[in-house]
Amino acid sequence: MAIQILKLGISGSETTLVSESRVNNQGADTAITKDERSASGKLHTGFIRLVGNWSIDWDVMTQANFETLRAIILLQYSTPTFLSFIYTDVNGTLTTKTVKATLTNKGTLIQKDVFYYAGVSMQLEEV
Repeated sequence: MAIQILKLGISGSETTLVSESRVNNQGADTAITKDERSASGKLHTGFIRLVGNWSIDWDVMTQANFETLRAIILLQYSTPTFLSFIYTDVNGTLTTKTVKATLTNKGTLIQKDVFYYAGVSMQLEEV
């Protein structure tokens, strides 16, 4: 079985994310609904759709890899556009989603001959 490939970036120029020490927290889809209550208090819900979300963590990441990840996420603000997220399933089939990416934890700086961050986390939400 091959290691899952994750790519993130502007559509057509995605960058492969580092796989060493990576953990993919699968999570559940987020339900997008519109809720209102009538005068009697009865709940009325419009079910719009489900959107995917992913939480991706790295136990340890070099400073260079962190800066690459941060630069990809900042593309949303400099372009401005959402990002393309490409991942492989167990059969190696590619799936592409359009996402909003947020760096949720930079982690702890470990000072060695090369600087490392311990506990880097990223959240992706399908748009």
